[in-house]
Amino acid sequence: MKKKKSLIIIAGGVCILVAAFFLKKDIKTDDIIWTSYVHDKNGNINGGRVCTYRDGKRECIDNIALSNVSMKEKNLLVGMQNLYPDAKGFKGIITYNISSKEVIEILDCDRIYDYLDDRKIDFRGNIQVTKDGNLYFFTCGKKMLLYDVEKDNLETLFETSCNQYVLNEGEPCLYFSENGILFQYNLTEHTKDKIIDQVNNFTISRDETLIIYEDRKKRELFLMEMETGKKEKLLEVNYVDNLIYISEDNKCLLYTDYKESMIPTNRRVEIYVFELETGKQKKIYRGDYGDNIRSVLWEKL
Repeated sequence: MKKKKSLIIIAGGVCILVAAFFLKKDIKTDDIIWTSYVHDKNGNINGGRVCTYRDGKRECIDNIALSNVSMKEKNLLVGMQNLYPDAKGFKGIITYNISSKEVIEILDCDRIYDYLDDRKIDFRGNIQVTKDGNLYFFTCGKKMLLYDVEKDNLETLFETSCNQYVLNEGEPCLYFSENGILFQYNLTEHTKDKIIDQVNNFTISRDETLIIYEDRKKRELFLMEMETGKKEKLLEVNYVDNLIYISEDNKCLLYTDYKESMIPTNRRVEIYVFELETGKQKKIYRGDYGDNIRSVLWEKL
């Protein structure tokens, strides 16, 4: 009788383990988009790529050099095309349709050049667009610029040396980092408030409850709750200036990193998805030598 009970308990335990194994969900990794520049052996830009990760598969959908990319609407990216020395086919700010591969110029590069620094290549952060697609925010040189499509008007919003910025869902605020400090800029009242310091790159959840940022000194990624200010260390990284992004459900972090190596050709960029609740992570991409990822996005396509 005791043997039968033991066998029943063991069998029940095995069933639970098997069930847990099959019910266990993998980290969500669909609808990831990234753009990269490709460099030759001499370090010169030799083209670009737009890639997607869907259904567990990576696909290079086009060979086009796009930087400072964000999502304007479904299947439609907005970014800078071919804005580097001696590049052919300058387009300035453009929209790019993932499905049709159509490119439409929004703002001619000649008008942007008036705001650039002496090197003529000083752009930082993803271009941000309001939901109606009328207002574009981006940095040139040491200025945050605002382009009004309807008025065809380009103006300086404020002076800054910021290297990253995020327009919130409600659109009255622009978050940006400057000299290691993360600020919130009110677009209606034209005021800015300090949120946190020692910040390198950062990202903000769409509901504005979470900030994930790279510590400026420690090469570590931290999560901070906006309401309480509570901070939590997530993981250590090797590369300064990592690109980071939070999934729509606030459950996962997408980030880029380089693995340290004594052999230069092994120092290739990698893209990871990190599960905030469990600490599990999954590598979804290891770049070719010469890959330089310019933007990462996590959007429903």
